Amino acid sequence: MTARENTLRDAADGYTPVSFWDDQQYYVEVAVEKVDLKNLFRPVLNEFGIAFFNLGGWADLPARANSLERFYHHHQEGRQGVLQLCCDHDPGGLNITDFLRSNLHDMAGAVARKLAVDPDEHRDDR
Repeated sequence: MTARENTLRDAADGYTPVSFWDDQQYYVEVAVEKVDLKNLFRPVLNEFGIAFFNLGGWADLPARANSLERFYHHHQEGRQGVLQLCCDHDPGGLNITDFLRSNLHDMAGAVARKLAVDPDEHRDDR
């Protein structure tokens, strides 16, 4: 085996991944009501490594739980979470906006138990 092959083989051992969020005070995610909006926002969100998901109307609880897991992780790293929500300005969209905060709070206990963290320590009622 050549020196070059050894260097390439050992390169992974010295790799230290760097996240955009490492030096940030805030962790940001975007949730959209309509899946088409993901395509509209995708270029900017991808550039900055911002997670985004479709609320899927009322049904997509796993996407919400995954978002809460990411927020718990970033909170443990010292970042404050910000969820930017983009919904229709119609009765359904307004209901989702009003409901989402309480829905995430209701789900927080289950996600915290899964991650073995104290949900009250991470709760922010703003």
